[in-house]
Amino acid sequence: QQERVKLLKIINHDVERIERLITDYSQMLKDEASLSREKMKKINLETVIRNVVDEFKYNISNQNKKIQINISNKTKMTERRAMIEYTQQGDVAIFNWDDGKVNSLSHATVDRLNELLDRAEKEASAVVIHGRPGLLSAGLNLKEVSAETAAQPADDQLLPALVNKGAALLLRLFSHPQPVVTACTGHAIAAGGMMLLASDTRIGVHGEFKIALNETAIDMILPAFGIELVKSRLSPRFQTMCAIQSHMFSPETALEAGFFDELVSAEEVLPRAIEHATQLAQLPAVYGINKMMLRQPHADIIRASLN
Repeated sequence: QQERVKLLKIINHDVERIERLITDYSQMLKDEASLSREKMKKINLETVIRNVVDEFKYNISNQNKKIQINISNKTKMTERRAMIEYTQQGDVAIFNWDDGKVNSLSHATVDRLNELLDRAEKEASAVVIHGRPGLLSAGLNLKEVSAETAAQPADDQLLPALVNKGAALLLRLFSHPQPVVTACTGHAIAAGGMMLLASDTRIGVHGEFKIALNETAIDMILPAFGIELVKSRLSPRFQTMCAIQSHMFSPETALEAGFFDELVSAEEVLPRAIEHATQLAQLPAVYGINKMMLRQPHADIIRASLN
């Protein structure tokens, strides 16, 4: 009798184990079927690795340690340095900008944008600048600006190197001989907002996004290049709100103020920008001359303010 009871326990245990295995296998099949229906997405490992390294670098507990990475990218189909990819559709050069964070304007990013503008002048007839999902740019890289400011003498009146380089880039966009269309995919703060003002045509998206020059709010003097861009592109009745009061504009009020020329859905913003740029690319080269006939006084003041 004891042997029979013992045998039944063993059989019951084995039956339970088999049921668990069947359940687990059934779930695995369901998961596999679900994954097979999903559209696979490419993951940019370079972005992941750089983000990990950046977190390590700026962790206080690791401030006395160093880590360096060297990533060799031999892909020839696209160019992707400083997280900006260059593609071309017909006569339109497209700069797809996504650093995986806030698209800050660092030295490397500014250098990359200048390289791509050089290339566009040779190979294209118009330019589209396209931000990452939910964000065009949060402005200059404040870590780099703070380090440069701290290294300057207290009585030094020159702009920090990155501020000066960023201003020169904005001036170049403002003066670029080709049509410049910006597809603003969400927030645009500080120099990100100034990029909108420096562009010819600006397409924004509906949503809970903010457009602002926030220098007053963060206790900074708005440089001359920012003031001149505001004067040139914003409606006069919104200039005080923007340049002095650091007002956070919604996309709808930003459209009214003059940051945007049109608002569309997130899915439409890049196609619409390319459509505008394609049309503008058909205009003759006198486009750039007439642009500067209108903008030259502002451009001269910006240029005189640079180091």
